[in-house]
Amino acid sequence: MKTYAERIQEHLAHGELKKIVPLMRHILSNETDPDILAATLKTAGELAMDTLVDDIAEFILYNDADLKALAVKALEKTASGKALDRLRKAAATSKRDRNILDAIQRIQAKSSFASPLEKTAFSDDVDDRIRKLRSRVIKERFQAVLQFAKNNGSALPVLQKSLASGIPNLMVTALHIVSRTLPETLADDVLALANDKTLPAPVRFAAYEALEAFPCLESADLVLKGLEDPSPQVRMAAARVLDKNPGDHIRATVKDRIESGTRQGAQLAETLLDAHTRNLTDYLMISDTFFYMASNHLSTRASFSALENYIAILHGRNLKSTAGKYQDILLEKNGAGRHRILAVSSSGIRLAVYDKLIYQSGFRPVLFDTCQKAFESIMEKRPLAVISDLFLHDITGVDFTREIREIYPPNTLPVILCTMQQDFVNPDQAIAPFPPEPARIKDLEHQRPAPR
Repeated sequence: MKTYAERIQEHLAHGELKKIVPLMRHILSNETDPDILAATLKTAGELAMDTLVDDIAEFILYNDADLKALAVKALEKTASGKALDRLRKAAATSKRDRNILDAIQRIQAKSSFASPLEKTAFSDDVDDRIRKLRSRVIKERFQAVLQFAKNNGSALPVLQKSLASGIPNLMVTALHIVSRTLPETLADDVLALANDKTLPAPVRFAAYEALEAFPCLESADLVLKGLEDPSPQVRMAAARVLDKNPGDHIRATVKDRIESGTRQGAQLAETLLDAHTRNLTDYLMISDTFFYMASNHLSTRASFSALENYIAILHGRNLKSTAGKYQDILLEKNGAGRHRILAVSSSGIRLAVYDKLIYQSGFRPVLFDTCQKAFESIMEKRPLAVISDLFLHDITGVDFTREIREIYPPNTLPVILCTMQQDFVNPDQAIAPFPPEPARIKDLEHQRPAPR
């Protein structure tokens, strides 16, 4: 029979929050084991479960100091009006202590920030600023992004309304700003967008991309759902979020799924390798099943960067002989005579996606996270083509292309700009959707100019 903890984690892994509530309420009402109660209170706090506020608040009245402290912390994380009310009532009793008073103060400090996905009264000024984020002029929209990134305090109400708008292009733009400004009050709502399968894949991808930028996530377990997303790129983005927050439950769940021996398990192993994960891949070296799956993928379809990442992990584990084997595979792939395509992005996950698509289209990907490094490489040796984000860190892809054109005219070096903002897609200007279609990449072979 499964333990309470196993049942809760199973529901979490499948995003079944509604099934968790009655189970946790039963535990909090009937269980006497302090360890089980402590674990349940921690989980309730991490998930900010407002429906369990009354059940949690009961533990403030207990004589167990540890459970009381955990209950206060859980109510603080919930941060709802109901939780604040229960803490205030406790502060008026003999149970009042410094923890309760501090929790009340911190919740009140947060109260000026409304939940971004709730209906909120927004000013005309906010609507005016949102219109800038919806500008059909690339430079104007990019300048608005930079402006909000520099003034992240004033950006919050704009981000709130934009994320709740249901307009994919605006949501993607807002999530790009979130990845730059990292407002902690929006993290849970961004996670909700990432796991909403009714939203277009670019929105889900942008949400996970933003989550990866946060230093840490308290509810990272809910990202496990993203590993089952129908979009390969979204799965890769979710994998990188989990790799940055590799808790015990996350590692165990990923290992169990891979060792299931199913097609989905093999797909997950490939996703982790293609996403260039380090922590999860390093942990999975204890699994013979993963080791076998990795060998198959790395020797056939995996890119140079995926191989280099794996080799570095092997060296970190002092597995020199195995690392040597994969080094030979890398040298063999290097000698295959593939034409170089440069990919430029300030996003690690987008570079990983470009890396996979370019390699599997028959070319050698060369990755850069800044325009300056890419431009220096282009100056040194002309590649077959350049693929770049439309919005880079401090410059647009249009401006970057203009710099390239000062050296190489269009008929000598194709440049493809990629964006998740579909209203900017324009084949005449070589602006394509992100991720670029493999057929579009393969077609670059036929555009190859004569040697210069």
